[in-house]
Amino acid sequence: MALLLLVESFVRPWSGFAIPGSLLFVRQLTLWVALLGGALAAGRGRLLALATGVFLRDPRTRHAAEAIATATGAAVAAILCVAAVGLVHGEYLYGTIVAAGLRAWVSQLALPIGFGLIAIRMVARVASPAGLALAAVGLVVGVAIALRPEVLAGAPVWPLVCLMIAAGALGAPLFSVLGGLAVLLFMADGTSPIAVLVRAYELTTDATLPALPVFTLAGFLLAEGDTAARLLRMFRAFFGWLPGGTAIVCAVVCAFFTVFTGGSGVTILALGGLLLPALVRDGYRDRFSIGLLTSSGSLGLLLPPALPLILYGIISETPIQQLFVGGILPGLVMIAVVAAYGMWEGSASGVPRARFDGREALASLWHGRWEFLLPIVVLGAFLTGYATILETSALTALYAFVMQVMIHRNINTLSQVRRVLADTVMTIGGVLIILAVAVGF
Repeated sequence: MALLLLVESFVRPWSGFAIPGSLLFVRQLTLWVALLGGALAAGRGRLLALATGVFLRDPRTRHAAEAIATATGAAVAAILCVAAVGLVHGEYLYGTIVAAGLRAWVSQLALPIGFGLIAIRMVARVASPAGLALAAVGLVVGVAIALRPEVLAGAPVWPLVCLMIAAGALGAPLFSVLGGLAVLLFMADGTSPIAVLVRAYELTTDATLPALPVFTLAGFLLAEGDTAARLLRMFRAFFGWLPGGTAIVCAVVCAFFTVFTGGSGVTILALGGLLLPALVRDGYRDRFSIGLLTSSGSLGLLLPPALPLILYGIISETPIQQLFVGGILPGLVMIAVVAAYGMWEGSASGVPRARFDGREALASLWHGRWEFLLPIVVLGAFLTGYATILETSALTALYAFVMQVMIHRNINTLSQVRRVLADTVMTIGGVLIILAVAVGF
């Protein structure tokens, strides 16, 4: 997707070379990223859900909750899979051409393949024989309901709604709760669940949505290697002399990272192992340090080009440029408030202050110059009108790839590239399938 966007945006103006229908292909590939990413996440137990198991101490109760949640998720995925087969068949008969001879039904194959893999991989993950049997029953029931939707026509709605909400409380994947509510309500009204998938297909082929997976790729490229250490050194050299300097640095570094990774969880995983020891070593309390890092992981979500701004712009049909500009001030205020609390904690705890060293500041800035230039290049290209949001996402991914592979060489093996791509697809796929069924709901 990133390569197609780069060819379309930066190669064609100079050489005249273009791939016919490349932007339309990128939109269709977003659908495949969403569904195959969801299938990959299902096989590794990383579909987004409530962490119910954390609160269930009894192993038998926890296993029972997991089995019910899995059975519900597999049933909903099976219903969506069978409904998607009907959608593909109808489009096959209609014969719509997307671009360059590509027929719409070929692109829509992502729906039955993806939801089918999600259902099967969810069931395959169940370890206990009893849980596996229950999950398999859920899968069979889902297929049976999808093949005979008339059995739910005119059925009472509220018991079904309560059933799906209870399954969500037990840890069923969020996509299955929203998707299950959608298909059950449609079928109870005598409407085919294909209606949910039609809306999902329209959304995942939105003109702006491909920016999300490409920006996410850039974020995961940045998370690989020593980017966090270079940022920590740079911001520590410039802000470490202030009261609570390390806490301020943690807030700023987390915000910077979250802008490009798009998720607080990714930031915490990438930076926690580096920043938490630094805070504890400087004398901050353990509880404060953990709380600071987990809250700071969300600080960059309002600063451009953070993914929630793009996502909100797509759904609300608000110009993304306006959201980028509008998010700057509240985003900076959030960072300032957390930093101020860090200063107060540092002063109250008697954390020693470091001296400002001009040479170290310049050396750290030179050492982290490529990271420092990243937001300038990205925002400069977009806010000046040189590049669209899709072109900007591709430019960001290219910048991160060149920096990590060719300049710093933090990524130098094929296995690292594979892991980055897998993590990207699992993360964004798990989000996009929720978005797709939520719009259908």
